[in-house]
Parts: sequence; structure tokens; C-alpha cells
Amino acid sequence: MDYYAILNLSPQADSEDIKRAFRRLARQFHPDVAGEGSRERFEQIYRAYQVLSNPEERRRYDAQRQSPPSPGKGERRVVVRTTGLDSTSAEPPARDSLEAGIARVKATWRERKLPTAVALAEALLKRFPNSGEAIHILALAYQRFGNHLIQEGRHRQAEAYLRKALATEPNNRELAFEIRRDLARLGIREGSS
Repeated sequence: MDYYAILNLSPQADSEDIKRAFRRLARQFHPDVAGEGSRERFEQIYRAYQVLSNPEERRRYDAQRQSPPSPGKGERRVVVRTTGLDSTSAEPPARDSLEAGIARVKATWRERKLPTAVALAEALLKRFPNSGEAIHILALAYQRFGNHLIQEGRHRQAEAYLRKALATEPNNRELAFEIRRDLARLGIREGSS
């Protein structure tokens, strides 16, 4: 597991960054707040925090991340030489990675793991900050989670996620229409707060 990705941090993050990220994500994904469906995500966040907030464990983890895994007993290590190859063929295209991330968010929706879908979409946008598709998928994730929270009767949180969706993609007319309708279900007009 990539503990830095789980907390949406860079490997250069300091202890205060780690603490802030943990607190923010813990508030968002704690099962008492986000529901039982978020328990697995919360446990990942907690484990990542345990490792990264402990200087000794973090050093070991960072060292493990830097070194390639050693082959187990009876296994052979395969070395691929890339000298002379076109550099573009050595790395997978970013477009494939973006599409795979979007597919993963959508699969998580289908599994009704909406808090996880939001986290995946947020991480995707961090990785592809200039992608209109990543922005759109995050706005939809916020909106779907907002609808889910309405169904659970958690109206304050629902409103917050619906407003996040609108702020994420403010020029999407169809999404704005849906969000206005969702807010109306809560008895809130779009312009009020």
C-alpha cells in the first residue's frame, strides 16, 4: 500500500502535514460519520497515519519503497534493459492511467462505496490537476455522495458535498440543475447558505 497516496501527501510531507491530512480524512471517513461502508477506508487511513507519524517506522517504510523487492526463494529476478528504446514506450501513457482511475471510481460507485469513490476521485484530480475529466468525475462523486447522505438523513453533510460538487465544476449546467434539485429536496435554495 502507498501510505502517502492514502493520505494524499507527497513523500516530502512533514509531521504537521501528516497530522493535518490524517485529521481531515479521519473526520471525513470515520464510520460514525460516513457510515459503515467507510470502515475499510478509515482503517487504511489510520494505518497510514500510524506508520508515517512514527519517525522510525516511516524511515523503514521509505527505505522499503525505495528498494525493489528482492526475489523470494526459488524465484529469479528478471532485468529488463531499456537502453536504446524510445523513452515514451518505457512508461505507460498518462491517458491510460487517467482512464483506469476513472474506471476505478465508477466501479466503486457500483459497489456503493461512495466515500471511497470520493477519495479516489480526489486523488485522481491531484494526479491530473488539469484534466477536465478528473474534475468532472470528482464533481459527480461529490454529487452522488451528497445524494446518498440525503437518503441517510444526514442533510448538513449532504448540503456540504452538493456545494462541493457545484464548486468543483461550476460551469456544468446539467450538474448545476441536478444540484439545485437536490438542494430543493433539502429545502435549500442554491443561493442561500
